[in-house]
Amino acid sequence: MDMDREQLGNLLKFLRKRKGLSQRELAELLYTSAPMVCKWEKGIFAPTTVAIAVIAVIAVLSGAAVIAYDTMAGTNESRGAASAEGYEETSELDEPVIVATAEFGDYALLLRLYDGQYESVYSLGPDFGSNWTGAYELVLMDLYSGTVISQYPLTEWNEALRFQESFVLQLTDLNSDGCPEVLIGQYAGSNYNLYKMYYIDADMQIGWYSEIGDLLISSQEMSPVLEVEEDKITYSFYNNASGETVTREIDLSALELD
Repeated sequence: MDMDREQLGNLLKFLRKRKGLSQRELAELLYTSAPMVCKWEKGIFAPTTVAIAVIAVIAVLSGAAVIAYDTMAGTNESRGAASAEGYEETSELDEPVIVATAEFGDYALLLRLYDGQYESVYSLGPDFGSNWTGAYELVLMDLYSGTVISQYPLTEWNEALRFQESFVLQLTDLNSDGCPEVLIGQYAGSNYNLYKMYYIDADMQIGWYSEIGDLLISSQEMSPVLEVEEDKITYSFYNNASGETVTREIDLSALELD
């Protein structure tokens, strides 16, 4: 569940802004320089373990828990060895957990688990490792005031969403109308993930393209970017039954908002 330098940099920048700190002010807290904080946020260098621990404290003071804090700080409890049958450790959430983030101008889009549980699964399979499972919502926040602009519970999923690590939400304006889209998905099979497409409209409200429905895509990313060719969006997945790659298209007119 380790973060790469780019993910950690994005998370650091988000938390710093949410706390209302400049790079210089954060640097003073971490006993480093503003240029070094800048390099951390750009993913050029990774913070030291001590700095990461302080960043985690800043996150807690900001009122948001984020997946992988304990792993980032190097304080993760020992998980032990898996038995032949495997086993699970489960604990209920004490507070909401932010799983993914993206910046949108002066705003941040958050994917937040607000009702669910944390599981450590030790049996081999797609759920092996850490899992954050339950009811999620998308939240749009003002980066500078911390004000919630809009919220959207992801109730259209027929099953509990499950994620094993934090990730970056890939916001893209697929039809160039000024309203960005984002795909969110989870494991559905060895060859593809199941996704749904969401948007932020001109009134800064979050919604789901219900007419597009589910998208099966041969990708293991939680938030991929789709290809746009002329007036169509294309995506594909490998069909085990037929042994062929199936390509599908979405007309850009399906993204028009009233």
